Amino acid sequence: MANEICIMCGKETTVDINMNVDMRGPSYIDGAGQLCGECYLRGSSSGREMITIPKHFIKTYPNNFELGEKVRQYYYSEYGDREPQIENQWICKYCGEDTSKVDYDYLAGADHISCILATEMKS
Repeated sequence: MANEICIMCGKETTVDINMNVDMRGPSYIDGAGQLCGECYLRGSSSGREMITIPKHFIKTYPNNFELGEKVRQYYYSEYGDREPQIENQWICKYCGEDTSKVDYDYLAGADHISCILATEMKS
């Protein structure tokens, strides 16, 4: 009978290809595949945690920042985890608006240059 191939190193494992995944033990990673004994012992279980994303994400979101945002959203929606609330550091202290999507040419730090100039002209 044929044996599984390790997803990390490509070597043949001692696990029969027809063995039910529920019987393969901890060296089988759901959604990824089988590890050989050597690769399994090489890392910690937390270091081997993986998620799979839909293949179309790569072509649908060619911008790396957009792709990262979509992968993060996918993780939180699929795994039921709650996204940590991070204080937005991209808030203009003059008008209170979000500046995270404003081109940096129009910003001074996190503030709109137009807001700074308007404030200085009033003085």
